Amino acid sequence: MTETTKQNISILAITVLMAGSVFIFFNFINPAISDFKEIRLEIKETQEKIKILKEYKAKAEALIANYINIKDEIEEIHYALPDNASTGQVLAVLDEISKKGGISINSLSFNERTKDDLGYLEIRLSFVTTYDVFRNWLKTVEGEMRLIDLERIEIKGAQPESGIDAKKGKAQASPFLVFNINLLTYYQKQNGDRD
Repeated sequence: MTETTKQNISILAITVLMAGSVFIFFNFINPAISDFKEIRLEIKETQEKIKILKEYKAKAEALIANYINIKDEIEEIHYALPDNASTGQVLAVLDEISKKGGISINSLSFNERTKDDLGYLEIRLSFVTTYDVFRNWLKTVEGEMRLIDLERIEIKGAQPESGIDAKKGKAQASPFLVFNINLLTYYQKQNGDRD
C-alpha cells in the first residue's frame, strides 16, 4: 500500500467516523439532550405545582381548623339564639339558677310572641327573697349564655313578721321582698313559623 492510499483510507475513515459521529449526535445525542432539557423543565414545573399544592394543603388545613373552632362558636350562638322557643330549656335554666340562689319560685308562666320576624318567649315569674339574693340571682341570669332581657320588675314588701321588737316597741319589718318579674328570651323564627 502506498502512502497515498493510506492517506486516502485515513481520510475516508476520518470522514466516515465524522459522518457517523454527526449522525449519532443528531439522531441520538441531540434528541436525548432535548429530552433532558424538556424533562428538567417539566421537573421544575412539577416542583412549582407541588409547592402550590403544599400551600393549598396548608390553607385547607387552616380552614378546617378554623371551621372546627367556628363550629363551637356556632353552637354557642345557636344556644344564645335558638331556632325555637325551647321553653323546657329556659325552664331548666331558671330552675337551676333559682335553686343555686336558694329561691323558691311561687309562680311561673310562658307566653310565645313575635316582633319584627323575631320570636320571643315572655316569662313571668314571682318569688319572695331578700334584695341581695335577688341581685345575685339577676347577675346569674344576665350571665347566662341564652339572650335574656329583664322587661319589667315589680318589687313589693313582704308581709311583716309577726311579733314586736322589744327595744323599739313596734312591729318588725320583714327583710323579704316579693319580686314579680317579666323576662324576655329570643329565638329565630323558622320560615314556616312566620305569622
